[in-house]
Amino acid sequence: SGQHYVGVRGGFGGGMSRFEPVLDDRFFSGLTSWGVSWKYRSDVKYVGVIQLDVLYAGQGFQRAENQFADTSYRRTVNSIMMPFMWHPHFQMFKGRSEFFLNLGVYACYNLNSSYEWVSDRNGVFESGDYEMIDIRDNRMGYGLVAGAGLGVYMGRFEFTVEARYWFGYSDILKNHTKY
Repeated sequence: SGQHYVGVRGGFGGGMSRFEPVLDDRFFSGLTSWGVSWKYRSDVKYVGVIQLDVLYAGQGFQRAENQFADTSYRRTVNSIMMPFMWHPHFQMFKGRSEFFLNLGVYACYNLNSSYEWVSDRNGVFESGDYEMIDIRDNRMGYGLVAGAGLGVYMGRFEFTVEARYWFGYSDILKNHTKY
Protein backbone atom coordinates (compact mmCIF):
# COMPACT_ATOMS: atom_id res chain seq x y z
CA SER A 1 0.00 0.00 0.00
CA GLY A 2 1.12 3.55 -0.63
CA GLN A 3 2.03 6.14 1.96
CA HIS A 4 1.18 9.84 2.05
CA TYR A 5 3.51 12.33 3.70
CA VAL A 6 2.71 15.96 4.52
CA GLY A 7 5.30 18.30 5.90
CA VAL A 8 6.68 21.79 6.16
CA ARG A 9 9.80 23.09 4.52
CA GLY A 10 11.91 26.21 4.50
CA GLY A 11 15.21 27.37 3.16
CA PHE A 12 17.64 29.99 1.97
CA GLY A 13 18.95 30.60 -1.51
CA GLY A 14 19.99 33.04 -4.16
CA GLY A 15 19.34 33.99 -7.74
CA MET A 16 20.81 35.13 -11.03
CA SER A 17 19.40 36.25 -14.37
CA ARG A 18 20.49 36.43 -17.97
CA PHE A 19 19.89 39.69 -19.80
CA GLU A 20 19.81 40.61 -23.48
CA PRO A 21 21.88 42.63 -24.22
CA VAL A 22 24.37 41.06 -21.81
CA LEU A 23 24.79 42.94 -18.51
CA ASP A 24 27.17 42.40 -15.60
CA ASP A 25 25.11 39.84 -13.67
CA ARG A 26 25.95 38.89 -10.07
CA PHE A 27 24.71 36.19 -7.71
CA PHE A 28 22.15 37.60 -5.26
CA SER A 29 21.94 35.68 -1.96
CA GLY A 30 19.69 35.93 1.06
CA LEU A 31 16.39 34.89 -0.52
CA THR A 32 14.07 32.71 1.57
CA SER A 33 11.34 30.20 0.83
CA TRP A 34 8.89 28.28 2.99
CA GLY A 35 5.77 26.23 2.52
CA VAL A 36 4.14 22.81 2.65
CA SER A 37 5.07 19.59 0.92
CA TRP A 38 3.04 16.52 -0.03
CA LYS A 39 4.71 13.28 -1.02
CA TYR A 40 3.14 10.01 -2.18
CA ARG A 41 5.33 6.94 -1.87
CA SER A 42 3.94 3.86 -3.66
CA ASP A 43 4.97 0.32 -2.89
CA VAL A 44 7.08 0.18 -6.09
CA LYS A 45 10.70 0.37 -4.93
CA TYR A 46 13.03 3.17 -6.20
CA VAL A 47 10.69 4.90 -8.66
CA GLY A 48 7.39 5.17 -6.85
CA VAL A 49 7.45 8.66 -5.27
CA ILE A 50 5.89 11.90 -6.50
CA GLN A 51 6.08 15.20 -4.65
CA LEU A 52 4.14 18.46 -4.82
CA ASP A 53 5.16 21.59 -2.90
CA VAL A 54 3.36 24.90 -2.41
CA LEU A 55 5.96 27.53 -1.52
CA TYR A 56 6.14 31.22 -0.81
CA ALA A 57 9.51 31.92 -2.39
CA GLY A 58 11.79 34.84 -3.05
CA GLN A 59 13.45 35.09 -6.42
CA GLY A 60 15.83 37.81 -7.49
CA PHE A 61 18.79 39.17 -9.37
CA GLN A 62 21.55 41.70 -9.00
CA ARG A 63 23.40 43.54 -11.74
CA ALA A 64 26.25 46.03 -11.76
CA GLU A 65 25.20 49.46 -13.00
CA ASN A 66 28.46 51.11 -14.03
CA GLN A 67 31.82 50.23 -15.53
CA PHE A 68 33.57 50.23 -12.14
CA ALA A 69 30.95 47.84 -10.69
CA ASP A 70 30.77 49.65 -7.34
CA THR A 71 27.00 50.26 -7.65
CA SER A 72 24.45 47.54 -8.26
CA TYR A 73 20.70 47.17 -8.68
CA ARG A 74 18.94 44.35 -6.78
CA ARG A 75 15.43 43.18 -7.40
CA THR A 76 13.46 40.67 -5.35
CA VAL A 77 10.25 39.04 -6.63
CA ASN A 78 8.03 37.22 -4.12
CA SER A 79 6.11 34.33 -5.65
CA ILE A 80 3.83 31.42 -4.94
CA MET A 81 5.63 28.44 -6.51
CA MET A 82 4.26 24.95 -7.16
CA PRO A 83 6.89 22.39 -8.16
CA PHE A 84 5.67 18.93 -9.18
CA MET A 85 8.50 16.39 -9.02
CA TRP A 86 9.41 12.77 -9.50
CA HIS A 87 11.41 11.61 -6.51
CA PRO A 88 13.66 8.56 -7.12
CA HIS A 89 15.32 7.42 -3.90
CA PHE A 90 17.82 4.87 -2.66
CA GLN A 91 17.57 3.43 0.85
CA MET A 92 20.68 3.43 3.05
CA PHE A 93 21.59 2.26 6.55
CA LYS A 94 18.99 -0.53 6.73
CA GLY A 95 16.14 1.76 5.69
CA ARG A 96 16.80 4.47 8.29
CA SER A 97 17.82 7.05 5.67
CA GLU A 98 17.69 7.63 1.94
CA PHE A 99 19.47 9.52 -0.80
CA PHE A 100 17.04 11.09 -3.26
CA LEU A 101 16.77 13.17 -6.41
CA ASN A 102 13.95 15.53 -7.34
CA LEU A 103 13.24 16.15 -11.03
CA GLY A 104 10.24 18.07 -12.28
CA VAL A 105 8.51 21.19 -13.48
CA TYR A 106 7.17 24.24 -11.68
CA ALA A 107 4.71 27.05 -12.15
CA CYS A 108 4.62 30.27 -10.17
CA TYR A 109 2.61 33.41 -9.70
CA ASN A 110 4.59 36.58 -8.94
CA LEU A 111 2.86 38.45 -6.11
CA ASN A 112 4.99 41.56 -5.62
CA SER A 113 8.47 42.94 -6.03
CA SER A 114 10.93 45.32 -4.39
CA TYR A 115 14.21 46.94 -5.45
CA GLU A 116 17.42 48.29 -3.91
CA TRP A 117 20.27 50.40 -5.19
CA VAL A 118 23.44 49.34 -3.38
CA SER A 119 26.91 50.86 -3.23
CA ASP A 120 29.86 48.65 -2.31
CA ARG A 121 31.25 51.53 -0.25
CA ASN A 122 28.10 52.98 1.35
CA GLY A 123 25.54 50.14 1.46
CA VAL A 124 21.88 50.57 0.45
CA PHE A 125 21.13 54.14 -0.66
CA GLU A 126 17.67 53.65 -2.15
CA SER A 127 15.00 50.96 -1.78
CA GLY A 128 11.28 50.59 -2.26
CA ASP A 129 8.42 48.63 -3.75
CA TYR A 130 8.65 47.87 -7.46
CA GLU A 131 5.25 48.43 -9.01
CA MET A 132 4.35 45.41 -11.13
CA ILE A 133 2.36 46.61 -14.15
CA ASP A 134 0.53 43.95 -16.18
CA ILE A 135 1.50 45.51 -19.51
CA ARG A 136 5.22 45.32 -18.65
CA ASP A 137 5.67 42.54 -16.07
CA ASN A 138 4.82 38.84 -16.27
CA ARG A 139 2.87 37.58 -13.29
CA MET A 140 3.15 33.91 -14.33
CA GLY A 141 6.35 31.91 -14.49
CA TYR A 142 7.36 28.34 -15.29
CA GLY A 143 10.44 26.18 -15.66
CA LEU A 144 12.34 23.11 -14.55
CA VAL A 145 13.49 22.12 -11.07
CA ALA A 146 16.08 19.57 -9.99
CA GLY A 147 17.47 18.69 -6.60
CA ALA A 148 19.35 16.15 -4.56
CA GLY A 149 19.25 15.44 -0.87
CA LEU A 150 19.41 13.16 2.11
CA GLY A 151 16.47 12.10 4.26
CA VAL A 152 16.71 10.58 7.74
CA TYR A 153 13.77 8.74 9.33
CA MET A 154 13.10 9.35 13.03
CA GLY A 155 10.09 7.24 13.97
CA ARG A 156 7.05 8.71 12.21
CA PHE A 157 9.03 11.77 11.07
CA GLU A 158 11.45 12.37 8.23
CA PHE A 159 14.07 15.13 8.29
CA THR A 160 15.52 16.09 4.90
CA VAL A 161 18.29 18.33 3.66
CA GLU A 162 18.15 19.18 -0.03
CA ALA A 163 19.75 21.48 -2.59
CA ARG A 164 17.56 22.60 -5.50
CA TYR A 165 18.22 24.34 -8.78
CA TRP A 166 15.38 26.25 -10.46
CA PHE A 167 15.72 27.01 -14.17
CA GLY A 168 13.08 29.46 -15.35
CA TYR A 169 11.87 29.56 -18.95
CA SER A 170 9.67 32.61 -18.50
CA ASP A 171 10.76 36.25 -18.59
CA ILE A 172 9.95 38.71 -15.83
CA LEU A 173 9.43 41.41 -18.47
CA LYS A 174 6.96 40.78 -21.29
CA ASN A 175 8.84 42.75 -23.93
CA HIS A 176 12.19 43.98 -22.71
CA THR A 177 12.93 45.95 -25.88
CA LYS A 178 10.02 48.32 -25.11
CA TYR A 179 10.73 48.93 -21.43
